[in-house]
Amino acid sequence: MIRHLLYLVLVGLLLSACQRVVGTGRSQLNILSHSQEQSLGQEAFEMATADATIVHDGVDADLVRQVGERILRSARRLYPSNPADRYDWTFVLIE
Repeated sequence: MIRHLLYLVLVGLLLSACQRVVGTGRSQLNILSHSQEQSLGQEAFEMATADATIVHDGVDADLVRQVGERILRSARRLYPSNPADRYDWTFVLIE
């Protein structure tokens, strides 16, 4: 009996964490909030670039920035209800 109750509670929690993905309409399980995702992303970026050599100038660095900006423009156009502007976008070339 308690086992069934725990199972129902677990299923209820999982279903409450499911959200519809903007643009695709699919459901996904979200365990982290947007602010947690942003914090983890910032931490990962800092770890990835801490000991790396960042290429600031040159054709390749410009290309990385151009492609990143194109992705950002597409995200703004395709998902207007999930504004891409609320994220801190950084595009860098790591040597």
